[in-house]
Amino acid sequence: MDYFAKIVGQDTAIDLLKSSINNNRINHAYLFLGHNGTGKMATALAFAKQVIGISDKDAHVFWQEGVHPDVMLIEIMEGKTRILREQIAKEMEPWLNFKPYRAKHKIVIIRDSHLLGDEAANALLKTLEEPPPYAVIILVADQESLLKTIISRCQMVRFFPIREDILANYLIDLDIESKLANEVAKLAQGNMALAHKFLADQNFLSKWQTARGMLVKLNTLDISQIFAVAAKLNEDYDIYIIMFLIMLRDILVYRTSNSKELVIMPENIDLANDLAIRDVNKLPDTIKNINDLKGYYQRYVNSKLISNNIAIEIWHSFN
Repeated sequence: MDYFAKIVGQDTAIDLLKSSINNNRINHAYLFLGHNGTGKMATALAFAKQVIGISDKDAHVFWQEGVHPDVMLIEIMEGKTRILREQIAKEMEPWLNFKPYRAKHKIVIIRDSHLLGDEAANALLKTLEEPPPYAVIILVADQESLLKTIISRCQMVRFFPIREDILANYLIDLDIESKLANEVAKLAQGNMALAHKFLADQNFLSKWQTARGMLVKLNTLDISQIFAVAAKLNEDYDIYIIMFLIMLRDILVYRTSNSKELVIMPENIDLANDLAIRDVNKLPDTIKNINDLKGYYQRYVNSKLISNNIAIEIWHSFN
């Protein structure tokens, strides 16, 4: 069975992993690195299933229940913002010390490994330095913020934003109407998870207009608008932030090039003409800062504070 068949737009990564299986050169550690929503976790699970299935011909029976005794998933515990040392030292390490139950390998998948706490990272490093011969550890990370000593012990597998045409065709194959599929593919910016979130939200098109209105509110000297926009942003920051970034990017591109062809969403040209922005050259820093800030939503419980900071960034760049 080809468990990779459902992975979309990551042919380079899939070819590398298939080659390692076919040539019996499976590494003891991999780092799946790339933006959120590009299929890293789905690929990690597919790779685990493919590897386990080589030596356990009945593995598909276990996958029907969603688990296999030779596969472990580590992820952030509920209420925590980091992967803890105990999860590595007291759960993963003892589990790896026992030989595989059914297959030739034991596989650990660590989701959001860029959120390993310092003590957890150091504990993991010890395992990576002297892994059991049957162990395969897959780190799934959105950011290259792991210890360099950990990265150096992993085979890097990079994941890139899914091409707009590939994503649109994938959605059309799911019986999504062509115009809507293309609209969603543009907005999702290569993020499969976000595309599905847009489609699951029946109000996402109206949220585009809401996001536009939020930018207009921030294009005033009324500082109270910052807190009004932040409160609205916090209701669904995943969707609103990507919309903000597309709008700000289009405004910057159009105001500096006057080229309609370079704009992602044509309606943003009106926004670029209507907003009174003192210095458009501030926008690149604003876009970078928003991208940096959005990463903190995963790390900290106080999302309202992050939303406030994003609204402040945009307000300052406009005024």
